Amino acid sequence: MLGGGVKASQVMCLPRKRKSSSFKDSQMTIRVNCRIKEAAVEFAHSMGLDVSEWLRSLVASELKRAGRLPASNDPAEDDHG
Repeated sequence: MLGGGVKASQVMCLPRKRKSSSFKDSQMTIRVNCRIKEAAVEFAHSMGLDVSEWLRSLVASELKRAGRLPASNDPAEDDHG
């Protein structure tokens, strides 16, 4: 079960129309309230990242921590941009 009562089986992987990088070949859309969005933007920028970079890093870290994504020694696989 994912956050917000969403089951993993309900998650769709939508391919992107253009491939800008072999590491970023699909897109996820999330909805949050304005307060969370503002806090996320401020926090990501304080770390020198845009929100997309920060969220990719956060999701990858959590999946690795949960054992759902293998840990990698290759920085290119961390997908920070």
